[in-house]
Amino acid sequence: MGVALVNVHAVARGWLSHYGLNFAAHGGDVVAEYVVGMFFSHRSFPLLAFLFGVGIAMQWQRMDATARDVRTLRGRYGALLILGIAHALLLWPGDIVSAYAIVALVLLIRWPKRDKTLLIFIGILGALTLSLYPLFALIVAATPSDASFESAAMAIDASSFANASFAQAWAAHLHEYLFFGIAQVMLPEVWLAILIGMYLAQSDRLARWLRGEARGRVWFGIGFALFAIGSVLELYASTAGGWDYTTSGGYGDPIMMLALPLTMVGSVFVWLAISRAWGVDTARRLRELLIAGGRTPLTQFFGQSLVFAIVFNKSLIGWHGELGRLAYSLVAILTYFLWAGFSRAWLAAGHERGPMETLWLALSRRLAPSKVP
Repeated sequence: MGVALVNVHAVARGWLSHYGLNFAAHGGDVVAEYVVGMFFSHRSFPLLAFLFGVGIAMQWQRMDATARDVRTLRGRYGALLILGIAHALLLWPGDIVSAYAIVALVLLIRWPKRDKTLLIFIGILGALTLSLYPLFALIVAATPSDASFESAAMAIDASSFANASFAQAWAAHLHEYLFFGIAQVMLPEVWLAILIGMYLAQSDRLARWLRGEARGRVWFGIGFALFAIGSVLELYASTAGGWDYTTSGGYGDPIMMLALPLTMVGSVFVWLAISRAWGVDTARRLRELLIAGGRTPLTQFFGQSLVFAIVFNKSLIGWHGELGRLAYSLVAILTYFLWAGFSRAWLAAGHERGPMETLWLALSRRLAPSKVP
């Protein structure tokens, strides 16, 4: 759901009033922006990268780390890279799946095995993440401001989904993907979150935490403090452009950049705290939907992109840049639950995996033989 709520505004370019959000005129859109900003923006992708790292470690722990096992894993992540590139070129150029696959393939040069050097890399990437964004903030703050507080209509940018045909959109996707894809592979926080997930899974700390056997009060105290400070900074910066800021200069950009590493690192601790309470037996039907969506992440991700392409491309329904944040958020939530309901029905029919997960493993076996389910 976090992916859907964040991506829908980028896909649809639903920047209704970047600047000086007027609650009286656009109350629903203001509320939608703050809900998405405070609960999902800069908070969802660190969680997903963390979980990808956990998944890598779980897959590797099922193997003996022999040469054949490494070839199997390379085939698996090579297949994921192919699917990610296809997804980026056909549906959503902001694809993150291919970036994850590249990270995994690079890590396979040194791993899989439990290795304390993970902590060294985590420390280096953590320091890099926490230092780069303040540096960027200083550069932006020192740049002369030419920001203009334009009207909502002037603040709407075009994207590849605004094209009149899918052929034009696909041509534009390539340029957007080269930009987004290279940028995401180079982000130190993506690597950091993946390595943290790997380390906590390999060291059994995550399993002990979920069983209620580990406390980690100091680390969680630090994580919650980072998250709280970052969130306060974001709230303040949101008064000068919101979470999807596009100003050039001014105080909104540098403050938001200062907040980014704090919220990204701290949000992982918040999600882990929520996971401890996951065993509470409430809202069973909602839990079933969420679990079904979680068991079929590729199907959910690709399916959401497919719906967004149909809804927002100008050659089809064409709601690109025409609705406000609240409407786009509702489209995202509805899309998420539609695919979660599909996944629940699909799994209940006896399928072990979702359609895209099945395709992924079939392609993996084409690239390399697999002996691991």
